Amino acid sequence: MTPNIVHFVWLTGPNARAFSFVNYLAVRAAHAVQTGCRVLMHVNCEPVGNPNWERIRPYVEMVHAHPPTEHNGFELTHVQYQADVLRLKILLEHGGIYLDTDMLLLEPVKCGKGCTLSPDTVGKARSINAGVIAVDAGNPFVQRWLDAFAVTDVWAYGAVVLPWELVQQDRTGVTLARAEELMPFTWEDKAILTPDWPERDARCVHMWETIWSADLAQIDDYYLRTSDSAFARLFKQYAWRPRICVYAIAKNEEMFVNRFCEAAADADRLGIKYGALDRP
Repeated sequence: MTPNIVHFVWLTGPNARAFSFVNYLAVRAAHAVQTGCRVLMHVNCEPVGNPNWERIRPYVEMVHAHPPTEHNGFELTHVQYQADVLRLKILLEHGGIYLDTDMLLLEPVKCGKGCTLSPDTVGKARSINAGVIAVDAGNPFVQRWLDAFAVTDVWAYGAVVLPWELVQQDRTGVTLARAEELMPFTWEDKAILTPDWPERDARCVHMWETIWSADLAQIDDYYLRTSDSAFARLFKQYAWRPRICVYAIAKNEEMFVNRFCEAAADADRLGIKYGALDRP
Protein backbone atom coordinates (compact mmCIF):
# COMPACT_ATOMS: atom_id res chain seq x y z
CA MET A 1 0.00 0.00 0.00
CA THR A 2 1.33 3.43 -0.92
CA PRO A 3 2.17 5.32 2.29
CA ASN A 4 0.77 8.82 2.64
CA ILE A 5 4.16 10.51 2.32
CA VAL A 6 4.93 13.23 -0.21
CA HIS A 7 8.53 13.40 -1.42
CA PHE A 8 10.12 16.45 -3.02
CA VAL A 9 13.73 16.49 -4.19
CA TRP A 10 15.74 19.70 -4.36
CA LEU A 11 19.38 19.53 -5.39
CA THR A 12 21.74 22.47 -5.61
CA GLY A 13 24.69 22.37 -7.96
CA PRO A 14 25.72 23.39 -11.49
CA ASN A 15 22.73 24.38 -13.67
CA ALA A 16 20.35 24.29 -10.69
CA ARG A 17 17.57 26.88 -10.51
CA ALA A 18 16.84 29.11 -7.53
CA PHE A 19 13.98 27.87 -5.33
CA SER A 20 11.03 29.88 -6.63
CA PHE A 21 7.66 31.10 -5.41
CA VAL A 22 5.97 28.42 -7.54
CA ASN A 23 8.14 25.80 -5.78
CA TYR A 24 6.92 27.16 -2.45
CA LEU A 25 3.33 26.86 -3.70
CA ALA A 26 3.92 23.22 -4.68
CA VAL A 27 4.98 22.39 -1.12
CA ARG A 28 2.20 24.48 0.42
CA ALA A 29 -0.48 22.85 -1.73
CA ALA A 30 0.81 19.33 -1.06
CA HIS A 31 0.69 19.93 2.69
CA ALA A 32 -2.83 21.35 2.52
CA VAL A 33 -4.40 18.99 -0.03
CA GLN A 34 -2.84 15.58 0.70
CA THR A 35 -4.61 15.34 4.06
CA GLY A 36 -2.64 13.80 6.91
CA CYS A 37 0.52 13.32 4.86
CA ARG A 38 4.14 13.80 5.83
CA VAL A 39 5.97 16.11 3.41
CA LEU A 40 9.66 15.32 3.04
CA MET A 41 12.10 17.62 1.27
CA HIS A 42 15.21 15.70 0.22
CA VAL A 43 17.96 18.29 -0.16
CA ASN A 44 21.73 18.09 -0.47
CA CYS A 45 22.48 21.69 0.49
CA GLU A 46 19.82 24.11 1.69
CA PRO A 47 19.59 27.43 -0.16
CA VAL A 48 20.82 30.37 1.90
CA GLY A 49 19.00 33.70 1.98
CA ASN A 50 16.10 32.46 -0.13
CA PRO A 51 12.75 33.69 1.31
CA ASN A 52 10.75 31.09 -0.62
CA TRP A 53 12.80 28.32 0.99
CA GLU A 54 12.31 29.78 4.46
CA ARG A 55 8.54 29.80 3.91
CA ILE A 56 8.37 26.03 3.40
CA ARG A 57 9.94 25.16 6.77
CA PRO A 58 6.64 24.87 8.71
CA TYR A 59 5.31 22.38 6.17
CA VAL A 60 8.20 19.98 5.52
CA GLU A 61 10.67 17.65 7.17
CA MET A 62 14.14 18.26 5.78
CA VAL A 63 16.03 15.09 4.82
CA HIS A 64 19.70 15.27 3.87
CA ALA A 65 20.20 13.78 0.41
CA HIS A 66 23.29 12.29 -1.20
CA PRO A 67 22.95 12.85 -4.97
CA PRO A 68 24.36 9.98 -7.04
CA THR A 69 27.06 11.00 -9.50
CA GLU A 70 27.04 7.68 -11.37
CA HIS A 71 24.47 4.98 -12.10
CA ASN A 72 24.61 1.90 -14.34
CA GLY A 73 27.94 3.12 -15.66
CA PHE A 74 26.54 6.51 -16.71
CA GLU A 75 28.04 9.68 -15.28
CA LEU A 76 25.32 11.91 -13.82
CA THR A 77 26.76 15.38 -14.27
CA HIS A 78 23.48 17.32 -14.37
CA VAL A 79 21.38 17.84 -11.23
CA GLN A 80 18.24 16.77 -13.10
CA TYR A 81 19.74 13.36 -13.92
CA GLN A 82 20.92 13.02 -10.33
CA ALA A 83 17.39 13.82 -9.12
CA ASP A 84 15.90 11.31 -11.61
CA VAL A 85 17.87 8.46 -10.03
CA LEU A 86 17.60 9.72 -6.46
CA ARG A 87 13.81 9.89 -6.50
CA LEU A 88 13.55 6.31 -7.75
CA LYS A 89 15.85 5.11 -4.97
CA ILE A 90 13.79 7.03 -2.39
CA LEU A 91 10.52 5.57 -3.68
CA LEU A 92 11.95 2.05 -3.87
CA GLU A 93 13.04 2.23 -0.22
CA HIS A 94 10.19 4.17 1.36
CA GLY A 95 7.28 4.28 -1.08
CA GLY A 96 5.00 7.30 -1.20
CA ILE A 97 4.09 10.06 -3.61
CA TYR A 98 6.81 11.85 -5.52
CA LEU A 99 6.02 15.35 -6.83
CA ASP A 100 8.09 17.66 -8.99
CA THR A 101 8.57 21.05 -7.37
CA ASP A 102 6.43 22.66 -10.08
CA MET A 103 3.57 20.15 -9.67
CA LEU A 104 0.76 21.73 -7.62
CA LEU A 105 -1.97 19.57 -6.12
CA LEU A 106 -5.65 20.43 -6.51
CA GLU A 107 -6.97 17.17 -5.05
CA PRO A 108 -5.33 14.32 -3.12
CA VAL A 109 -3.35 11.73 -5.04
CA LYS A 110 -4.92 8.30 -4.62
CA CYS A 111 -2.83 5.95 -2.53
CA GLY A 112 -3.42 2.38 -3.70
CA LYS A 113 -1.26 -0.66 -4.40
CA GLY A 114 1.45 -0.89 -7.02
CA CYS A 115 2.76 2.03 -9.05
CA THR A 116 0.48 4.77 -10.38
CA LEU A 117 1.72 6.81 -13.34
CA SER A 118 0.15 8.64 -16.25
CA PRO A 119 1.03 9.39 -19.87
CA ASP A 120 2.31 12.91 -20.38
CA THR A 121 -0.11 13.73 -23.20
CA VAL A 122 -3.67 12.99 -24.17
CA GLY A 123 -3.94 10.63 -27.15
CA LYS A 124 -0.86 9.03 -28.66
CA ALA A 125 1.61 9.34 -25.80
CA ARG A 126 5.29 8.46 -26.16
CA SER A 127 6.48 9.16 -22.65
CA ILE A 128 5.47 9.10 -19.00
CA ASN A 129 4.61 12.02 -16.76
CA ALA A 130 7.31 11.51 -14.14
CA GLY A 131 6.23 14.58 -12.17
CA VAL A 132 3.76 12.49 -10.15
CA ILE A 133 4.61 8.95 -9.04
CA ALA A 134 2.61 7.09 -6.38
CA VAL A 135 4.10 3.75 -5.37
CA ASP A 136 4.49 1.24 -2.57
CA ALA A 137 7.92 0.47 -1.13
CA GLY A 138 9.91 -2.24 -2.90
CA ASN A 139 7.82 -1.94 -6.05
CA PRO A 140 9.19 -4.22 -8.81
CA PHE A 141 8.43 -1.76 -11.60
CA VAL A 142 10.52 0.94 -9.91
CA GLN A 143 13.31 -1.64 -9.56
CA ARG A 144 13.05 -2.42 -13.30
CA TRP A 145 13.17 1.30 -14.01
CA LEU A 146 16.31 1.77 -11.91
CA ASP A 147 17.99 -1.29 -13.41
CA ALA A 148 17.39 -0.02 -16.95
CA PHE A 149 18.07 3.68 -16.30
CA ALA A 150 20.31 5.17 -18.98
CA VAL A 151 21.52 8.56 -20.16
CA THR A 152 21.23 9.09 -23.92
CA ASP A 153 21.18 11.93 -26.42
CA VAL A 154 17.43 12.19 -25.79
CA TRP A 155 16.90 14.72 -22.99
CA ALA A 156 15.33 13.12 -19.90
CA TYR A 157 15.22 9.72 -21.64
CA GLY A 158 15.67 7.81 -18.38
CA ALA A 159 13.01 9.86 -16.61
CA VAL A 160 10.13 9.85 -19.11
CA VAL A 161 10.80 7.81 -22.28
CA LEU A 162 12.30 4.72 -20.65
CA PRO A 163 9.41 4.14 -18.20
CA TRP A 164 6.96 4.40 -21.11
CA GLU A 165 8.91 1.73 -22.98
CA LEU A 166 8.96 -0.46 -19.86
CA VAL A 167 5.20 -0.08 -19.41
CA GLN A 168 4.62 -1.14 -23.01
CA GLN A 169 6.70 -4.26 -22.40
CA ASP A 170 5.04 -5.27 -19.13
CA ARG A 171 2.32 -3.42 -17.17
CA THR A 172 2.40 -5.79 -14.20
CA GLY A 173 1.91 -3.77 -11.01
CA VAL A 174 1.41 -0.50 -12.90
CA THR A 175 -1.78 1.58 -13.00
CA LEU A 176 -1.94 4.17 -15.75
CA ALA A 177 -4.13 7.09 -14.74
CA ARG A 178 -5.66 9.28 -17.42
CA ALA A 179 -3.34 12.00 -18.69
CA GLU A 180 -6.08 14.56 -17.98
CA GLU A 181 -5.97 13.60 -14.31
CA LEU A 182 -2.24 14.11 -13.64
CA MET A 183 -1.11 16.16 -16.68
CA PRO A 184 -4.11 18.23 -17.79
CA PHE A 185 -2.22 20.42 -20.28
CA THR A 186 1.04 20.42 -22.23
CA TRP A 187 3.79 23.03 -22.20
CA GLU A 188 2.25 24.61 -25.30
CA ASP A 189 -1.01 25.45 -23.48
CA LYS A 190 -0.69 28.47 -21.19
CA ALA A 191 -4.42 29.02 -20.72
CA ILE A 192 -4.12 28.54 -16.94
CA LEU A 193 -2.30 31.88 -16.87
CA THR A 194 -5.40 33.55 -18.36
CA PRO A 195 -8.94 33.94 -16.96
CA ASP A 196 -10.30 31.47 -19.52
CA TRP A 197 -8.79 28.15 -18.45
CA PRO A 198 -11.75 25.73 -18.22
CA GLU A 199 -12.39 23.72 -15.08
CA ARG A 200 -11.00 20.24 -15.58
CA ASP A 201 -11.12 16.92 -13.78
CA ALA A 202 -7.49 17.19 -12.66
CA ARG A 203 -5.75 16.34 -9.40
CA CYS A 204 -2.82 18.62 -10.09
CA VAL A 205 -1.32 21.08 -12.53
CA HIS A 206 2.22 21.02 -13.87
CA MET A 207 3.60 24.52 -14.36
CA TRP A 208 6.47 23.66 -16.74
CA GLU A 209 8.93 25.80 -14.81
CA THR A 210 11.92 25.09 -17.07
CA ILE A 211 10.05 26.24 -20.19
CA TRP A 212 7.75 28.85 -18.64
CA SER A 213 10.37 30.53 -16.44
CA ALA A 214 9.71 34.03 -17.80
CA ASP A 215 5.95 33.72 -17.32
CA LEU A 216 6.22 32.26 -13.84
CA ALA A 217 8.65 34.93 -12.67
CA GLN A 218 5.68 37.31 -12.33
CA ILE A 219 3.87 35.04 -9.85
CA ASP A 220 4.10 36.13 -6.22
CA ASP A 221 1.75 36.91 -3.33
CA TYR A 222 0.54 40.11 -4.95
CA TYR A 223 -0.17 38.30 -8.22
CA LEU A 224 -2.25 35.68 -6.42
CA ARG A 225 -4.27 38.35 -4.63
CA THR A 226 -4.91 40.59 -7.62
CA SER A 227 -4.69 38.61 -10.88
CA ASP A 228 -7.85 37.39 -12.62
CA SER A 229 -6.03 34.36 -14.06
CA ALA A 230 -7.24 30.83 -13.42
CA PHE A 231 -3.95 30.07 -11.66
CA ALA A 232 -4.49 32.88 -9.18
CA ARG A 233 -8.07 31.77 -8.62
CA LEU A 234 -6.95 28.23 -7.81
CA PHE A 235 -4.08 29.10 -5.47
CA LYS A 236 -4.82 32.53 -3.98
CA GLN A 237 -5.64 30.86 -0.66
CA TYR A 238 -1.88 30.37 -0.16
CA ALA A 239 -0.95 34.02 -0.69
CA TRP A 240 0.39 36.03 2.20
CA ARG A 241 -1.92 38.93 2.91
CA PRO A 242 -0.64 42.06 4.68
CA ARG A 243 -2.51 42.89 7.87
CA ILE A 244 -4.00 46.38 8.01
CA CYS A 245 -4.48 48.15 11.32
CA VAL A 246 -6.34 51.44 11.60
CA TYR A 247 -5.75 53.49 14.74
CA ALA A 248 -7.12 56.95 15.55
CA ILE A 249 -6.38 59.51 18.24
CA ALA A 250 -9.34 61.79 18.81
CA LYS A 251 -10.68 64.39 21.19
CA ASN A 252 -14.27 65.59 21.45
CA GLU A 253 -15.21 63.39 18.46
CA GLU A 254 -17.58 60.96 20.14
CA MET A 255 -20.36 61.66 17.67
CA PHE A 256 -18.17 60.33 14.84
CA VAL A 257 -16.95 57.10 16.46
CA ASN A 258 -19.59 54.85 14.88
CA ARG A 259 -19.06 56.33 11.43
CA PHE A 260 -15.31 55.90 11.82
CA CYS A 261 -15.66 52.26 12.85
CA GLU A 262 -18.00 51.52 9.92
CA ALA A 263 -15.64 53.19 7.44
CA ALA A 264 -12.69 51.13 8.67
CA ALA A 265 -14.60 47.87 9.11
CA ASP A 266 -12.43 46.01 6.57
CA ALA A 267 -9.27 46.52 8.63
CA ASP A 268 -7.78 43.55 10.46
CA ARG A 269 -7.61 45.58 13.65
CA LEU A 270 -9.21 48.84 14.68
CA GLY A 271 -8.18 51.02 17.62
CA ILE A 272 -9.39 54.35 18.95
CA LYS A 273 -7.66 56.34 21.64
CA TYR A 274 -10.01 58.94 23.01
CA GLY A 275 -8.40 60.87 25.81
CA ALA A 276 -7.77 58.23 28.48
CA LEU A 277 -10.18 55.75 26.80
CA ASP A 278 -9.03 52.88 24.60
CA ARG A 279 -11.57 51.05 22.45
CA PRO A 280 -10.00 48.00 20.71
